[in-house]
Amino acid sequence: PYMSLKALEGLEEALKYYPKEFLTGYLEQVEIVKSFITSTEDIMRQGATPYASMTWWGGMSISAGRDDLLQYHRAIFGTLFEAESFHHELAHPFTQSLPREEWQKIHPEATYDRKNWKALPSVPEGFVNRYATSSIDEDIVSTVELLYEGDYEEQTSKDSILKRKTELLKDWYFKISN
Repeated sequence: PYMSLKALEGLEEALKYYPKEFLTGYLEQVEIVKSFITSTEDIMRQGATPYASMTWWGGMSISAGRDDLLQYHRAIFGTLFEAESFHHELAHPFTQSLPREEWQKIHPEATYDRKNWKALPSVPEGFVNRYATSSIDEDIVSTVELLYEGDYEEQTSKDSILKRKTELLKDWYFKISN
């Protein structure tokens, strides 16, 4: 019960960043349960699909999206609520229609590699973290995470590409929500 209370308090704090009307257009449900599953492979081993209702076996899951399977997103979390992960996963449906061409214009030399991002010796310029190099979508939502971090200004002052990416994201969020 204590961990559930802490997760609910973390969720409540994270939700304060979003207008209620905005959330109801994207967020379908949030469920908090006890155990933790770390990857799609673990999910598949349990006989489930990544899109099934899986909360009976573990994690904190977010099902985001409304009425359209293409705008549906589910994420699995542990019993401790992680605000960065929440913002990251919620950003998937929020940024789904952000023009990818605009993003690529900011960082035309970016290369994405879904299989080898973990092996990078360091975080390349213009990226928030190694995981952001796995795909353009993960680059976008990982950068959204940065907008909610306390050292956002410090990080973007050191990387002009990252600064331009965050400016595009802020403009995008203002465009899709007042």
